[in-house]
Amino acid sequence: MNTPMSAATSTPMLEIDGIRAGYKDAVAIDGVSLRVAQGEVVCLLGANGAGKTTTMRAVTGLIPLMKGTIRYQGEDISNMPAHDRVTAGICLSPEGRQIFPDLTVMENLVLGSFNPRARALRKEGLERVFTLFPRLLERTTQAAGSMSGGEQQMLAIARALMGQPKLLALDEPSLGLSPKMVTAVFESIRAIASSGITILLVEQNTRAALTIAQRGYVLSTGQVVHQGTAEDLAQSEMVQKAFIGSAHLHGGRRSRRDRRLAAAANGAPHAAG
Repeated sequence: MNTPMSAATSTPMLEIDGIRAGYKDAVAIDGVSLRVAQGEVVCLLGANGAGKTTTMRAVTGLIPLMKGTIRYQGEDISNMPAHDRVTAGICLSPEGRQIFPDLTVMENLVLGSFNPRARALRKEGLERVFTLFPRLLERTTQAAGSMSGGEQQMLAIARALMGQPKLLALDEPSLGLSPKMVTAVFESIRAIASSGITILLVEQNTRAALTIAQRGYVLSTGQVVHQGTAEDLAQSEMVQKAFIGSAHLHGGRRSRRDRRLAAAANGAPHAAG
């Protein structure tokens, strides 16, 4: 993907400047800065505990800042409550999906459009998510918790889309999914991106993330340690060794599971053994 012209010529959709955040007295991220242009897909990469989800929670207002500034469309939202950020167009599909398992698929989707701006566009929102995820249309009256993990992930993304996002925050959308379902989920993310919605993506599946993002940031122990275009990051020896694997870096033989994951990341059909 090419970096949007807006990345250099207009106010960023999201600008994070030197933020510190954490849980009670424990600092999880410190000095994190990043920019996301309008219409851009930017990924956050890093190992478990690197600070990716904490950064996402700070952006969406789920945890307070200890230091630093978050600007959204040029406005300082550092102290804005989470529900007001949703109304402003920052919508989250959280890690672990966090759907309402006892409610139906339709009830989950309707709850995603609770803010006044989205409520007025609920009909159009449902049409969009059912076009993107036709499987959900077949399951509108089914309890969400009875669906497969992949279907629940589709529902989590669809519920976030029902909020009419300008900035869609996706936290680990491939977590726990089969390679085949990873392919389906990332195809849907590509479609969302092509519609012009700005996306901030947290993802441990580095191969998959770099096939869809234009740029990325690498976090380690709560700090940004590397950044660049998706192509630069994919070719970075540090990124390949840390997150893609030495076999891929040196052209060695990969396991069957790794080959299947690589096929999923590239949007290919289910790879043969």
